[in-house]
Order: sequence, then C-alpha cells, then structure tokens
Amino acid sequence: AGNGVSAAAVALGTMSAVPKSSTVKGSVAASQWPTPAQASAAAAGLAWAGVAHWPAVVIPFFLFLFGTALIVPNATAAALSPFPASAGSASSLIGAIGFTAGALVSSLLGAAFDGTARPMASVAALAGAAAFTFEKLLLRGKA
Repeated sequence: AGNGVSAAAVALGTMSAVPKSSTVKGSVAASQWPTPAQASAAAAGLAWAGVAHWPAVVIPFFLFLFGTALIVPNATAAALSPFPASAGSASSLIGAIGFTAGALVSSLLGAAFDGTARPMASVAALAGAAAFTFEKLLLRGKA
C-alpha cells in the first residue's frame, strides 16, 4: 500500500502542474492556457460575485475540465512510472481514491446546495488551490 500512496501523492501534485511547451509561430503554447486552479478560481469568483448566467459556470468549468483532461493521464503515468512492479495496485489505489473523494465531495455538495453555483465552484477552487500548493511546496522540496 505504501507504493500506491506514493503514486497517489505524485499524481495529486502533478495534476496541478501546467504542461509547458514551446510555441510554433502563430500557435498558443500550453503554458498560455489557464490552469485548472485558475479556471476554478474564476468560477468561484463569478459565483460569489452573484453572476448567475449559465456561461459564468460553463466557460470556467470547460477550461477546468479541458486542463484536467490534459493533465490527469500524464500525471497518472508519471505517478506509476517509479513503481513498475506494483503499477496495477498503485493504479487501483489512485482510482479508488478518486472515486471515494468524488462520493464524499458530491454528498457534501448536495447537503450544501443553496440554489447557486457557489458551493460547487468554491470546492473546485479549494481543490485547485490545494493541488497547486501541494505541487509547489511539497514536491519541490520547499516544505
């Protein structure tokens, strides 16, 4: 279980990292896109500002999920690479942690629902900030 927990920790930190790439003339580099943490912070800011129109939720969460879809497969592969002998167990643990966290968070969000996007956007922003902080402080050896 120790290797699986280590893999899950590596995946959490890597998910907050922004993929860096060079630009080709006229193209947009991955580093110029907002990170999932920035997109979820924008969603929370709009929700708490009282902007109730659907694009205020859809656009930030589109960017959040787009960034997450680019990062999660790479983060999972990076998390599993140090543990080739137990990759199946580590992968299973990463999946179980994700599903368990999803079940817990959705239950809490259901109880906290107030008719606005505030609870959902706030939790997304907190999760993005936590992942960003984890990657910057813990995985870079500063904490």
